[in-house]
Amino acid sequence: MPSNLSSLTSITTAVNYIKSNVTPLTPSLPSKQMKLSTPPVFSAGELGKLAQHFAQELTRIGWPRFHCTLFHHQISSTNANICHIPHPVAPLLHRLATNGIPAPSATPPWSFRPKDAAVRRDPHLSASRLYSRFLLEDMYDMVRIGFWLVLPYSAIRHQRHLKISPSGVIPQRERRPRTIVDYTFSGINQHSPDIAPIDAMQFGQALQCCLQCLAYCNPSYGPPRMAKIDLADGYYRPPPQPGSCLRTCRHPP
Repeated sequence: MPSNLSSLTSITTAVNYIKSNVTPLTPSLPSKQMKLSTPPVFSAGELGKLAQHFAQELTRIGWPRFHCTLFHHQISSTNANICHIPHPVAPLLHRLATNGIPAPSATPPWSFRPKDAAVRRDPHLSASRLYSRFLLEDMYDMVRIGFWLVLPYSAIRHQRHLKISPSGVIPQRERRPRTIVDYTFSGINQHSPDIAPIDAMQFGQALQCCLQCLAYCNPSYGPPRMAKIDLADGYYRPPPQPGSCLRTCRHPP
């Protein structure tokens, strides 16, 4: 099998093959993002109530135990046998699921001055005005699920690894808006060491890989079929390490 489709002629041949051999499937139901799901019962004070509750627990048991109780005592989204899958990345996935996702920083911890300045500065306009209601409802939902926690700034201001980034919201056509955190504005992205495997993120090669697999698949097994799987809230599934939570804090409106 050729290692890649290196020429326009090869890609054209592959596309023509796919058009004549790939059987289109019945369109699936709209994705989760396409549905404007009904938000949970929410009022302006609900996040504040949750924040006070978490702050009391944090004061009572301390950050390490608080983090362990909140994240590692929930039902895991990772298969317990992931370390046995026949793939080179299996040990890494097992380690991340067991120890949590690291978020190291190449810069010293922040002093109180940049922390206070980050809190005084409002989030992006999209979060503070245009989509503030949506963002608060989305955060409330994520906190109830267990993917986020909300705390008063005063409860974690003294934490050594605390760094704060502004929230934002991106509107999307025919889909619900998407919440983001601007880790570039706060300098988190620029000073995060590259510790992930080089093949963990692959951009610009998906089409080529799909065309190659379809063009050279064995026709004796019938027409090729394709499936796209989107993990709901996949970014939040692996548990973070205690320090990772503090370095990736976001400032809501």
